[in-house]
Amino acid sequence: MSAKGRVSSLFRLVNLSPTIQEAILTGEGLGLLALDDFMAPFSDNWVEQERQFLPHISDQS
Repeated sequence: MSAKGRVSSLFRLVNLSPTIQEAILTGEGLGLLALDDFMAPFSDNWVEQERQFLPHISDQS
């Protein structure tokens, strides 16, 4: 991936749901997720993101 493409992908991370952002900052609830998992396209819908990246949290709500 080019540097421009990588920056564009990283910039999309600002659209992650607040719940996922909090999990990243606290290190809780992410399991085996890594930065590369967030580089693939993902929905802008926060509920869908949480189902994709934090299924054990979204199941509790």
